[in-house]
This record gives sequence, C-alpha cells and structure tokens, in this order.
Amino acid sequence: YYYAYEARPLILVAACAAVALLCWDNAVGLRCNARWLVGFSVVLFAALMLHCYAILLVIPFGLAELVRTFRDRRVNWAVWSALVLPILLCLPLYISLARIFSTFAKGTDFVSVFPPVWPRVLNFYAFLILPCSAVILVALACLAFDWRYTERTSPFVSSYSRFTVQDFVLTLGFLSLPAFGLLTAQVVHSPYFS
Repeated sequence: YYYAYEARPLILVAACAAVALLCWDNAVGLRCNARWLVGFSVVLFAALMLHCYAILLVIPFGLAELVRTFRDRRVNWAVWSALVLPILLCLPLYISLARIFSTFAKGTDFVSVFPPVWPRVLNFYAFLILPCSAVILVALACLAFDWRYTERTSPFVSSYSRFTVQDFVLTLGFLSLPAFGLLTAQVVHSPYFS
C-alpha cells in the first residue's frame, strides 16, 4: 500500500482512454450497441484500476454524455450505467488508498513540495502545447476545412461521421484534465505533479 500511489503506468492508462473513446463513440453512434458499452465499461474499469488519477477520465465522458442528454431530452441509462459502474467498483480501493496516503503523508512536506496551485497547470500546458502548436494549428485548419467541404459537397454524409457538439465537449474535457486534476488534488489535499 505504501508504494501503490507511486505506480505510474501512464501509457497503459492513455491506451485504455483511447480504447474507451473508441468504444464510447461506437456505442453512442450505433444506438447503444451493448457490446460496445460493455467494452467501454470494462476498459474504463481497467484504467481506473491502473492508476488512481485515471478517475479523471470519467469527466470528459460524463460531460459529453450530459450534452447528449440535454440534446436528446432523455437520459440514456445504459450509457450512464456503463460510465458509473467502474467508479462504484473502484471506490473501495480508492478510499483505502486515500486513507493510507493521508496516514503516510502526515508529518512530511510531500504536499507542500508539490502544492496543487494554478501556475502548475499553466506550466503543464506551456510544456505540452507550445512545442507542438504548429501541428495543432494545422490539425484545426484541416478539421475546419473538412467541416466546410463536407457540408457543401455531400448532403448525404451521416451525422455519425461529423464532428458534433458532444465531440467538441469531449475534446475540451480531455484537454481540461490537468485543471480537473488540480481541483481534485485541492479537494483531497494531495500533491499535484504537473
């Protein structure tokens, strides 16, 4: 337990997030195909079991699902169940880890060395985005061109193949994970590693 919070299988968590995104996209795009929802829930559970900060992956999916709920004016209980079930299964482990961490952190300067403060989030974005800003601008330009070109040339393009509002919210949710991580660290009084 002492070293459980030190494990950082971040590549595996990122892979689980990518597969969860694929499963979620197919589940909501194919009218809630049960196999995709089960895959989404299982992969999300795997991510949550790999690292405690993987709980943040639920936020973008939850935000996108809120957008779908308001847009459709109905709650899709199957998708919400697939999203919430992994959290409920991991909750006992997370509570145990939080207790152990707070026990071992007492009397140390661990939290004060890595305080959860907003400049750390800005440093993270500067470190992550500035080196690849040209690539991001090209990708956004291609997306904007594809949006305009698809609408003008093909009236038969299905809504499933378009970049929707929920996709935009999902993207913003993933981009906001460092900020959500900082807020979580402030709430549970834990360190923040940018």
